[in-house]
Amino acid sequence: MCEALRQLEADAAARAVAEMAEEVRREVMEEVTTEVTENVQLRSLKNLMRNLHLTAEQALAALEIFGPERETLIRKLQ
Repeated sequence: MCEALRQLEADAAARAVAEMAEEVRREVMEEVTTEVTENVQLRSLKNLMRNLHLTAEQALAALEIFGPERETLIRKLQ
């Protein structure tokens, strides 16, 4: 009986660790995806501004970037 309980505890602990690892993996992937997306948008924004001589606002409108993303990119331009 004691061995069975130890095995149940070990299995539960292993499941908990696996679930935590999966959650961390998801969070990291989300952060990386967000950062990569912002970097691509920022590069596109700068290219439009430089090559077409657009203001930041004009370039953001051309890229159809609105809302919080817009504010983040404007901050990163400075």
